[in-house]
Order: sequence, then C-alpha cells, then structure tokens
Amino acid sequence: MSTNEETTNALLAKSLKELLKTTNFEKITIKEITNNAGLIRPTFYNHFSDKYALLEWIFYNDVIVPAMLLIEDDMLKEAIDLMLKQIERDMKFYSKAAKIDGQNSFENIVYGLFGKLFLSLFSGKNKFKVKHLSPITPEILAKYYANGLTFIIINWLENASSLSAVTISEIYQTISNISINELVKPSIDDN
Repeated sequence: MSTNEETTNALLAKSLKELLKTTNFEKITIKEITNNAGLIRPTFYNHFSDKYALLEWIFYNDVIVPAMLLIEDDMLKEAIDLMLKQIERDMKFYSKAAKIDGQNSFENIVYGLFGKLFLSLFSGKNKFKVKHLSPITPEILAKYYANGLTFIIINWLENASSLSAVTISEIYQTISNISINELVKPSIDDN
C-alpha cells in the first residue's frame, strides 16, 4: 500500500471514529466523513465501497494487524490479549460500533475478520491437529472459534464495558479451556 493510500485511509478512519462518538452510524453520511477528513466525496469511493467497508478496515488495522506478529509466533493468548487491549483503548468508538445491526452489523464484520484469521491459523503451517476427525474441517473450527471470540467481544462492548481487557481475556481463556463435561459434571460438593 502506498503512503498516500495509507494516509487517506487513516484520515477517513479518524473522521468516522470522531463522528461515531457523537452520531449514530446509520445517520453518518459519506459526505460528512469526507468533509470531516478534509477530503472530497469521490476520494472515499477510491478507497472504500461504503462506510461498512471503512469500519471493517478500521477494526482490521486497529485490532488484528497489531496482533499478527504474535499470531505468527504461535503466541495466540498474547495476541488475543493485545486485540482486546486495542479495543479497550478506543472503547467509546467500539461500544458505539457494537450497536450497528442488520446485514452489515459490526458483529458480522468482526465475525468475518476473525473467521478469516482463524482459518489462516488452522490452514497454515500444517497446524490442523484433528485430521482424524474427518467431518471437522479447518473451516468449521474457524467459524466456531470466530463465533466464540466475537460473542465475548460484542457482549463486553454492549453490556460490561466496565470490565478491563485483561478480565475479558481471562474470561475468554477460561471459557475456551473448559469442556462441556466439566460444566455439567456434578462436583463433590453436590453429593
């Protein structure tokens, strides 16, 4: 990506972030985004198809890209910690974004990006470890884990934003590591 393209994308992203903090996403127009960025409207369409594509670009570049080196180094827990901290840094923006619903909802955007991330993780470097479970494919696992992480993030943004990124990460790690058998198995105290 050229420096000019990066600069323009960053200006548009900053503009949308500023606008979303005070205005509902549905009411924000492309013209408002470009005016606030000091650009002309056609410039927007040279970079993004619509404001949902810009929102996706923001989440990808703010949250996923910073964690990519950790993911490449097989440090997935640390990558998830970092992604959650990135969201926490701009909590007001992401809390407002989480309210975007419908076909192009923020939840769908996050789910789609995490799905691609997990699929590349499971498909790359011969890491797919459950080859003996033939109906379970990297695609199915990617959807499963993308759904879980998306749920935790959207729930955090919509309901529990007072919890820290560290706490949310601990909750996600705990839920991810507990089997359903452990959850329903009677404890010694129950007997």
